[in-house]
Amino acid sequence: MPFKAKRAVWDKLLEVADVASLSQKEHEAYQRALMNYWDYHNTMEAAIQEGMEKGMEKGMEKGKTEGKIETARNLKQLGVSMDVIVQATGLSEAEIQQL
Repeated sequence: MPFKAKRAVWDKLLEVADVASLSQKEHEAYQRALMNYWDYHNTMEAAIQEGMEKGMEKGMEKGKTEGKIETARNLKQLGVSMDVIVQATGLSEAEIQQL
């Protein structure tokens, strides 16, 4: 077994031995602290996941909008009528004229 693996095993054994030697009151305090840690950890993981999902949604929406603008710009350069560009992209005439 590599040294790092041996070290991890011994560290875990020491942790278990330390917990086993706690008094009832110390053990309860340890359990509360452990629960607080896991609650915090889970809350942070959920917040990170939610932030990632919101960021992805915003990025996708921005990409769609940029795609519509690029399509409208190309159609406008090709001389396609304003009505067709509006229908094809869903952009307003004012938005298309600004391109």
